[in-house]
Amino acid sequence: MKLSPNRSAREDGARPAWLPATKGAAVDLPGARQGQGPVALKGSMPPLMKLIVAMALALFWNGILAVFIMEMITGWLRGRGDLCLTFFLIPFEVIGLVMIGAVVYCALACLNPRLDVVVNRVQVTLGASITVAYRVTGRYDRINNLRLWLEGREKAKYRQGTSTRTDTSVFARIPLVDATTDADIPQGKATAVVPEHTMHSFQSQNNKILWVIGARGQITRWPDIIQEYPIVVLPHKAHQEVAS
Repeated sequence: MKLSPNRSAREDGARPAWLPATKGAAVDLPGARQGQGPVALKGSMPPLMKLIVAMALALFWNGILAVFIMEMITGWLRGRGDLCLTFFLIPFEVIGLVMIGAVVYCALACLNPRLDVVVNRVQVTLGASITVAYRVTGRYDRINNLRLWLEGREKAKYRQGTSTRTDTSVFARIPLVDATTDADIPQGKATAVVPEHTMHSFQSQNNKILWVIGARGQITRWPDIIQEYPIVVLPHKAHQEVAS
């Protein structure tokens, strides 16, 4: 199948194989048809999901480690302490404590103010502009500095010996918002142009081009607000013809 230049894959109901999946990346609001906005973006991993993952990993790791710790303690109580086992378990115990700390950190992060991000279109073309609006709900006065930016990055997966590695490099980073006052932090918007001579969203077996709107809200003596909102960047209209 060959798409004509004036008909995008979205309008035909088909998605080119090189475009990354966007399920869960954006929720269309009324009027968000055929690439029009507004569109409320979903974060790549909400704070509650991070907490669940951290708890699952901590329980798994420390649950297994507890068996060996009980064996070590029992040996010492019976006068048959094993120094080798005791010292061997120390690094694993440190990792377990770090995991417990990560659970506490994620739990505190769940109490952070909520950041909602809305864009003016579902998909944006290279060289086109995108408008990003944000709103903070909750105790926004706790935030000292709120920054948003548009970022393009490349992920490449390759084999090194018997293992598989994934390298990530950032090839574009465009500042959107840098709010530091109580008047600017609660809400605002900014417009940026996606660099024309960069790479559009792409996904294959070993390579991936991702575009995200990154956000970070700095809070003194508390976990920061850290979130990413995936978006899709399309190639120039003149290059949107794809052959099946």
